[in-house]
Formats: sequence, C-alpha cells, structure tokens
Amino acid sequence: MGYKIIIANEFTRENNFTIYSNLIHWSLTKSKYITQSVLALEIYRMVSGVNIVIAIRTTLKIIIDQLKLPIIPIIVYTNLYSLYKCLVKLGTIKKKRLIINIMALR
Repeated sequence: MGYKIIIANEFTRENNFTIYSNLIHWSLTKSKYITQSVLALEIYRMVSGVNIVIAIRTTLKIIIDQLKLPIIPIIVYTNLYSLYKCLVKLGTIKKKRLIINIMALR
C-alpha cells in the first residue's frame, strides 16, 4: 500500500496555470489485511492516507490560524474508477469493514 501527501500552490495566468508543490509525507507499506480485490486494497490505502493528512492539517491549522492565512483544503485523488463509483456514485459493497471506511471517507 502506498500513498503520497503533497502540499501545493496554484498560480493562474492568462490561459495557463502553474502548480508548485512539495512532498510532505509518503508511505509504502505491506497491508495488514489479506484482500481479494483491488478495490478493497485501495480503500484501505486511501483511509490510511486521509488519516495522516488530517493529522498534518490539524498541526498546520494552528500555524495558519496564528498567521491569519486561508485554510488549506484537502483534495484526494485516485486513479481507480471503481473506487470513484463507490465514493461518489454510491456503489454497493457487502463487507462491513469496507462500508465503514467508505462512510468515513465520504
């Protein structure tokens, strides 16, 4: 299971934009669960990454509030269409652990 956490700034000019980013955290670990589907593994990976992002953002929020800067949004990307369908289009899953993780991500 692997994920990357990146903090980025977007600068927009006339007809194009530039993104400057820094890698904040990355992880590549062996899964604790034996999965029989790619979807389940992706859900576990995304939940793990989002938990770390929330911890980092909570720390950054203390600094941001004192400096009176705008809040940093959390944006999650995936390249797995079936995961997108589960999260956005309310796909069906039968395993209880996965249902709990999907509800937490929503």
